[in-house]
Amino acid sequence: MQTLQEKVAAALGLYDSSKANHAVSSVAFEYAVVQYSYDSATGEQLNIGVVLYCRARRFLGVRVLDATGRLRSAFPAFDTDQHRRVVARLEAALDRQAQTFAPDTLELFDTPDSLQALLQQIWRDADSSYRMSAVRAGVTDNPTETLDGLYFRFVESQLERRVRTRRDDDALWRATYRNALQRKRVTEHLEPHTFKVDDFEYSFPYTFKNGSYHILEPVSLDYENTSSLRERLSKLLGEARMLTNAEEPPKLYFLLGKPQDAQITPAYRSAVRSLRRNLGSVCRIVEEEEAEDFGEEIAETMRHSHILPPENAPDASLIRL
Repeated sequence: MQTLQEKVAAALGLYDSSKANHAVSSVAFEYAVVQYSYDSATGEQLNIGVVLYCRARRFLGVRVLDATGRLRSAFPAFDTDQHRRVVARLEAALDRQAQTFAPDTLELFDTPDSLQALLQQIWRDADSSYRMSAVRAGVTDNPTETLDGLYFRFVESQLERRVRTRRDDDALWRATYRNALQRKRVTEHLEPHTFKVDDFEYSFPYTFKNGSYHILEPVSLDYENTSSLRERLSKLLGEARMLTNAEEPPKLYFLLGKPQDAQITPAYRSAVRSLRRNLGSVCRIVEEEEAEDFGEEIAETMRHSHILPPENAPDASLIRL
């Protein structure tokens, strides 16, 4: 018959009942997930580490994400220096505690009764952006391997999902705007161009020239958190203002993609209003539901400048002598 701890571990996928005959080697453990809270107002947070405590084996271990580049992918304004300071302080505190009751040392110190009691000793003055989850329990034959498994489950796999689930600019272009423009034969007349402004270069893959350059820039705002969306908004505003100082200031078209997460929709609507309010004179803001009308608008602009033939003109490729 399974104990309560074994049932909890089984639910977590950390206990194999087929190995019950080896239960004598299994011991209880507790763990907590280290969480980074990017925006306390919205409650957005990311799992960044795991602390595991096995009193019976006198084991205390921690694994914390140090791939700050991946954290910046999830949260563009992520403070790398602060993260390193906090992580170093946590690891140092846990190391000091672990050394007092490691298996290869004399048992001069009592081991803490629980992980909760241990964390209260070393995590009192934690940075407000970093916190521990509720403590959970299980059973293990190998605390080190269990720590690695929990780290992958709660940190690595979650971060990969967070970074990959976002629809990027290329996906937005292929799925929405390219199709609308292809039907009007616009895409075959688009070409890349690089603009130089002071000491900076801005390259765009979809442009055409009609007196001045026109830039069609797909902009996916399909983020999983509002902070990333706001960061992209700031970059767009800065980019547009810089381009007004180009030797040949271009006409910008931001082809927007809305978030799939309904909770981000209010932030998206606010971003659209901000773009139109601040860039109305230099940039046309286009949303996905306007893609077909936009395709016709650009085609008409190209016909007017003879880039495209008149609408009812025969296709030259079909004319045979």
